[in-house]
Amino acid sequence: WIRSRQEMRELRYWLSAASYDSRDQSFNNRIYLVYLILFFGILAFVTLTFLAGSGAVLLKSIAPEDPARAAAFLQLLLLGIWSFYSLIQALRRSPIVFSEPDAYLLCQMPVNRRQVVVRWLIMPWFKSTIPFWLVAITLGFSLAETTLPSGAAQTVHIMEYIGYGLRAWLAILPVHFALFVITWLAGTLRLKTTTRHHWLALLAPGILCLLGLALLAVMPHGILSSPLWISVADGLAYPTLAGFGQGSYGLGLSASAIFAACMLAILAWVSGSISLCRTAEETQETELIASAAQYGFSDLAQQLRNKQHLGVGRISSTQSMRPGVMVLVWKDIVQSLRLFRLSSLMSWMSIFGAFAAFPFLPGISGMVALVIWTMQVGKVSIIRLRNDLACWSIIRQLPFSARRFIRYDLAPAYLLTLLVNWIALGFGTALLGLHIMGWMLLVPGMALSVFGISAFDILRRSKSDFLMNGSVPDVSSTGVLLGAFCAVVPYLIASNFPGFTGMVIAMAVSLGLGLLAMTLADQSYRRV
Repeated sequence: WIRSRQEMRELRYWLSAASYDSRDQSFNNRIYLVYLILFFGILAFVTLTFLAGSGAVLLKSIAPEDPARAAAFLQLLLLGIWSFYSLIQALRRSPIVFSEPDAYLLCQMPVNRRQVVVRWLIMPWFKSTIPFWLVAITLGFSLAETTLPSGAAQTVHIMEYIGYGLRAWLAILPVHFALFVITWLAGTLRLKTTTRHHWLALLAPGILCLLGLALLAVMPHGILSSPLWISVADGLAYPTLAGFGQGSYGLGLSASAIFAACMLAILAWVSGSISLCRTAEETQETELIASAAQYGFSDLAQQLRNKQHLGVGRISSTQSMRPGVMVLVWKDIVQSLRLFRLSSLMSWMSIFGAFAAFPFLPGISGMVALVIWTMQVGKVSIIRLRNDLACWSIIRQLPFSARRFIRYDLAPAYLLTLLVNWIALGFGTALLGLHIMGWMLLVPGMALSVFGISAFDILRRSKSDFLMNGSVPDVSSTGVLLGAFCAVVPYLIASNFPGFTGMVIAMAVSLGLGLLAMTLADQSYRRV
């Protein structure tokens, strides 16, 4: 009953994105549901057939003589990467996610542990399997593109074309479900209250080895020479190969379905003595982050993620070597190192690309590139400042003046921005052979202007009562426009007055605007 209400609430949330109210029982609303199903079904089919064209080219490039084996190879490769990552996560944290209400309703009641584990399995599996469904159907359509006559999706072969995708989809269903249950089985064994299974550390490498054998079996140019190893590997990969027409489809589907049912039975058998309290303890914060991100509270979700990465609650192994205001720089460096993600590189790559390109773009195009650069710099400039303002009750008590606080808080990101932009200009100079090193003189002032305007825009709209609750405003459209103005003005001066004199004037103007922006930020901080 608890789980069904949660699933229904989540379903209503996603249906509301399409303006459908599941509680409305009117005839018009039911007709609208049919329309939504047809619309998104046709949209998905058109999108997947469009991707199938590129997929067919990929399959032919991997194995021109056997595209079906190439499709099975790609499918197993994705499954192997996902399975290994999921196993590592399950061995570190419970795969069964409980919210705070779940902890109160379930952990204190004599509920059947097996029923809880099996019931909680359905929705996470459904969410994780959708991408693999889409990949399998796309690969099936791609195989049809390489096998059927050209334009089969628009001719009399349409049903056969769809059949390729449906066979691949049905074949991947039990395979993915079995691998998903194995990850839950590993996490459940770790949560057992009676015994500790130290051999679980070997489970992830073991599964990786088995999937590696399956990959070797379906490689277009196999490297296995022993007939025994070839037979073992072919047996592991047989259900996937059968989905793409390599073997008996009924036998492969039956074998994978039986294996998935056995894994589910083993999971139900071993989950009778797991600790629900330990499960809730490990996953309450994870569920809170997921809910905050889903319902639009992105700042709260990011703040909770940062706390997890920073290891809040653990004693630091190193302390700052320089007391005083330098502790802010040390704190920013530690946070940057611990919170580093590959996604954070995208903003810096955008800064690099925009600044490397704008000196070579004529007129309006260069200004557009500079505006894009301004938006990206403004985004990275105030990350640490917003994090500190969210801890207003602590920051306000520090014995630092407004000027020193803002400058030292922005210093690490500012210096990194200078380094990235200078490298970008040097890269552009080396690549195109043009002498644009004079633009390096403008970088300090332009970056300082954007940093100062972004900090000023946040601080002028900050209120102490909101900051006490952790609510910090982001850069507004006004701040973006002011930052773009401060960056474009030196660019226009340097473009219209070429030579050393024009560059010096542009540099002086950029530094003056930067110092003015920092002064305005200092005054706004004092008024908060």
